[in-house]
Amino acid sequence: MQFLNKAVSEEIINYISFGNEGKHYEKKDGKFIATKEADNIRFRVYYNMFDTVALGVQRIDQKEQRTQRFT
Repeated sequence: MQFLNKAVSEEIINYISFGNEGKHYEKKDGKFIATKEADNIRFRVYYNMFDTVALGVQRIDQKEQRTQRFT
């Protein structure tokens, strides 16, 4: 039970969704802002297991920001 409680904690969900704060993202006004290093996260596939609507919307915003950087 402790494992399941930890697995669904905000800390773990944020890690799975966005990586390490300060390395892969910065938090500004309650939003996750991706850094260049965020493109190198290898475990992004796992966020589907723990996703929320709010986190999904923020990841879509990040993807659009990264796409704009390369166009």
